[in-house]
Parts: sequence; structure tokens; C-alpha cells
Amino acid sequence: MSRATAPAPRFMTEPRTVIIETIATLEPGLPTEPRRICDSCAGTVKVRREPRVVCGKTRAVAMRDRDDRARCFRHPPEATDDTAVICGPLQSHGTALDDDALTAIVERALPRAFQRREIAGDLTRRPELISGQGAHGSPRMITLIEALVEHGALGITLPACPFCERTIPLRFRRDDARCCCRCYDKTRLQDCSRCGNGRNVVTRAADGQPLCGNCMKADPHFHEVCRSCGQLAFTILHDDQGQGICDACWRPPVAICSVCGNHKPCHYANSEAPRCANCTARLVREPCSYCGTTHEVCARTADGGALCPPCSRRREPCSICANLRYVSSRTPDRRPLCGRCFRKSPLSFRECVECGDTSRLHHFGLCPKCAAPRQLRSLLTGPDGEVRPELVPVLTALAASNPHSLLIRLRYPGTPLLLRALAAESGPVTHEVLDRLPQPRSIRYLRAALVSTGVLAERNELLIRFEEWVNSVVEEVQEPAERQVIRAFTAWF
Repeated sequence: MSRATAPAPRFMTEPRTVIIETIATLEPGLPTEPRRICDSCAGTVKVRREPRVVCGKTRAVAMRDRDDRARCFRHPPEATDDTAVICGPLQSHGTALDDDALTAIVERALPRAFQRREIAGDLTRRPELISGQGAHGSPRMITLIEALVEHGALGITLPACPFCERTIPLRFRRDDARCCCRCYDKTRLQDCSRCGNGRNVVTRAADGQPLCGNCMKADPHFHEVCRSCGQLAFTILHDDQGQGICDACWRPPVAICSVCGNHKPCHYANSEAPRCANCTARLVREPCSYCGTTHEVCARTADGGALCPPCSRRREPCSICANLRYVSSRTPDRRPLCGRCFRKSPLSFRECVECGDTSRLHHFGLCPKCAAPRQLRSLLTGPDGEVRPELVPVLTALAASNPHSLLIRLRYPGTPLLLRALAAESGPVTHEVLDRLPQPRSIRYLRAALVSTGVLAERNELLIRFEEWVNSVVEEVQEPAERQVIRAFTAWF
């Protein structure tokens, strides 16, 4: 299951189709207190009633002419060649496109007659919209500008967000101007009813009070049993059978990243532009609001300021050693503990929910001895949800190793990638199959573990690696005679 086909995660910003405003200002006679209404009702309430320019009756506005005057269906605007009116300012602006190309672009970007009529009136009144001021126009104006830039029109500038000055898609409206998603969300910050911090409203409690994302994840009302680990946790998405998957168990499908070209777990794997987690983080780079360095955005402050990875981690004086360190955990009375003191503290030893042993837990109430085989099985599970019989010896051999060492090895990026690729193969596991897979450093550990347990036959790995190196070096030699001498010498050696 991929991000592209899976249901939308539940921890998203509150749907923007829901509005909060004083309805009495839109429709006389309604209550004056603010009420939350859905998009369908908002469309009915927001119908503007104005005197029509021809008949003079005050009714709902059906359409408008080029001068932005209200019209009805009985008295539509006069038929004009709005495409030619739009192409006039574009030609005078020096786009370096001929009339036929401009006409085709306008008709493709503005397929409806009322859209061309609206843009024709906007360009007649404000021709500067196509030269960088498009954020103060309509969404169709931005669509036309994007189409012109895509076709190489000169002198046409993509509009930047008027609040953060970033040139990104402007899909929302704020203060009579188009803006980006981040600047729009800043106007919708509310105090969370649980933590009291000003954050985006992700969902609401049963009484209608706003909840931020962190408080929603901590609320037991939104917890379900994860189909993978079996723990009661917050599930971010559901499969086709309606079973929830928690954030710790979900893994993106493996694909070739469109940015770095590596074969690794990627978001949007079923789309034309899959991206791995590292490349996705590198796409969002801003100056940190604390240290000022331009880095990947790891977190944000309450007012939306960017935080780099070092500044996003909180450093407080440890309640045991009193050293200023990163907070690894907290005591029941909310006192900070650094990582070194937490590992020595009795608070880190708890009873495992599966085997009952008291030890330092790994995750979800499981000790390393119980968590390692479960995590290993999830990586070796194929698309059908089962571990194929040829991989059972591999699962047994790896599960017999030290659970602490196995969990550390599973944290390396190459190990999950290798195990998922092995689960996608067919047939028995041989040295030739391992040679076809991606070759991270983790494959040496896997091959050695399978050889030591008898799953694979022993072979001279140094000789194999030497032969691969020789083949790569010989291919770089240009002269055939020299290539033959080198190959004969290495074979004799």
C-alpha cells in the first residue's frame, strides 16, 4: 500500500471547506453568533444578492459582465471575442508568441466562456497582473500565467506569495489576495483545548473544542489496534479491509527515487515522481529561526518559524546529573532526563506486554527479544501478507542472533531495503540472488549470517570481490592488447 493509493491520514489539518464566521453578515435574519457550517451550506449562504444591471431586480447573481456588473440568465452579457481581448495585453507585453499560439494557450487554460470574460475584464482594468501581481487576481488568472510560463512566454512572471514572498502554488485566499498554504494556515491558528498552544486545528473533540495534532494522537478516543504490531496506538491510515496501521509499523513502498535515483522506500511510489524521505526533507530548506542557518526544516515553533534538526531538539538541565543535554525522557513529575541517566534509571525498565520480562523496552511495550522477530517478520512479508516458505530459514537464522544487535542492524537504511527486495524475489535464496539485489554494506552481514547457520554454502568472498574489481578495471583499458595482458596476469595471479 502506498501513499498514492492509501486512504488519507487522519492527522491532517481541519478541512478547509469548514468555515467559521458570522453568518448574519451574509444573510439577514439569521442568528448573529458565529457558527461552523459545511461547504455546501456555505455555498448557499454566501450567494450574493445584488441589483441586476438590466432588469434592476435584486436576486442571486447568476453571472457578471466584463465590467463586473451583476447579470441574470434572461439578460446575459453581450457576446464579445474575449479571447482577442486577452491576447491584446499579452501581445503588447512582448511574450514572443504568435497569435495562434496565444489563442491556443488561452482557450486551453480558460475553457469556459465566463472564465475568459472574467479574465478579459481583469486584464483590461489591471494589466500589471501578468507581470508579478497575479496574487491579487483570480485563480484563473494564475492558471493562465502558469500556462504562459510553461510555454516559454517572455515577460510573464509567476506570482509570489505576498506574505512570505515564496514562489510556490497559491491555492488559498487571505486578505483579498492569493497565498500559499502555510500563510493561510497562520490565520487559522487556535488555542488547543488540551495543551493551550496556538496551533492548527487538526480535529475537534466530542464537545466541538479544537485539538492540535499532538493532543489528538495522545487521545485514547482516536486509538485503534494496529494490524501489524497488535498494539493499541494511533493509526494513520487503513487498508482495504478497514484495519488500521500505526505510524511506527507503516513503511513506504520501495521505488526508484526521482531525485537521488536510489532504490529505497519512497513516498508517492505509484506516481511519476517518487521521493525518498531524505530527498523530501531536503526540498524544504529555510533559515532556522534560532541559529539562522539554512537547513532542512525538522520542526516549527508555535508561530510557524522554521527549526533545523539541532535546534528542534530540546536541551534542558538533567534532573539527575544536572548537565545541559538533550531530553531523552521525563519522570512522572515531568522532570527531564538525559539519555545516559535514563538508561541507568529504573524508569527505563518495565514489564514487556508479551513475555512479561522486566527489561528496557524497545517500543510499544515490547522488549528487544520480542520486538526484533516481529520487526524482522514485517520486513520479510511479501505483497500477499505472508512470508514465503523459501524465506523461513532466513527468518529463523536472523531471529536467532542477538536481539539488541539485530535491532541496531535493522536501523541502518540498507537493511530494510535489502530484506524488502529479498521478499519481492521468488525461488530459494542463493548467492546469485543476493548478488542481484542492491549491494549495501548490510548484505555482507546478511550473507555471513546465512553462511554461518548453514542456509547458504560457504564461498571465498574475497576472491569474488577481487574478480568483480578486476572486471571493472579491465573494462576501463582502451587498448585490446593491454586488456588481454592484464586479464591474463590477474587470472594467473
